Amino acid sequence: MFMNKKGVSAVVTYVLLIVVAIGLSAIVFGFLQALIQEPEFTCPEGLALVIKDVDCTSTPTGQLYITFQNKGRFEIDGVYARYSNTPGAVSSTPLVPIRDSGNTGGINEITDGQKEKGFFYFGRSIPSPLRPNAEYTQLFRFTSTKLEKIEIQPFLNLEDDRELGICEEKVITRTISC
Repeated sequence: MFMNKKGVSAVVTYVLLIVVAIGLSAIVFGFLQALIQEPEFTCPEGLALVIKDVDCTSTPTGQLYITFQNKGRFEIDGVYARYSNTPGAVSSTPLVPIRDSGNTGGINEITDGQKEKGFFYFGRSIPSPLRPNAEYTQLFRFTSTKLEKIEIQPFLNLEDDRELGICEEKVITRTISC
């Protein structure tokens, strides 16, 4: 009845070999998937913030006005602002938003708590997002004797309003001389 037992054991061997190969590939896939993480946040495609104007001539030394304009389709909650005193260097020193008794007024409480890190929320007394086609002018302080480059990154409050989504791919760089 069972004359060719070698044939049955060869089939079992191939089945076991395939099961082991699939199991190993699943383990490697799981390991690599945990190793390579996808970005948690990406900004919407229609988000576009521009630096409309930079004015450091009408301010005391170490201060500048930046006028932002939202040219996109989405509201922007704020910006992460930093500068460099060399055009080719990485901008890593925070631009600090400050209160202005002149034409732009004060800053809101959330900005007041985060300003030394370079985070600025749009809105005077309470945070309010910058709507599409709207402009906003803010006074910033810098600690260097000169300022050659500024970088701005827009951010959005995420769903639970406790985390910021910084737009890594939307860095705005402007070379200036202050």
